Amino acid sequence: MESLEIRLANDSELAGATEVWVRSRWDAEPALEERMGYTAEQNHEHFANVIARENSVWLALRGGRIVGLLAWREGYVDQSAVRGAE
Repeated sequence: MESLEIRLANDSELAGATEVWVRSRWDAEPALEERMGYTAEQNHEHFANVIARENSVWLALRGGRIVGLLAWREGYVDQSAVRGAE
């Protein structure tokens, strides 16, 4: 198994991080996500313009693929997500 790399996200990785974040939410609460009805564009916009601007976004990568993320600011974890089995 390849080792896990943990590092800060850069702007070019926000789309991939958003995909993991959204998928994790759908895996955890599908009924809530369906009821909220956010579009992919709305999710990407929110992640890039709110979550990534208000927090440090750290990524867990395996083989160059994003497998998890943690968005936090001093003293507060805002978001966490792990890529589920596919």
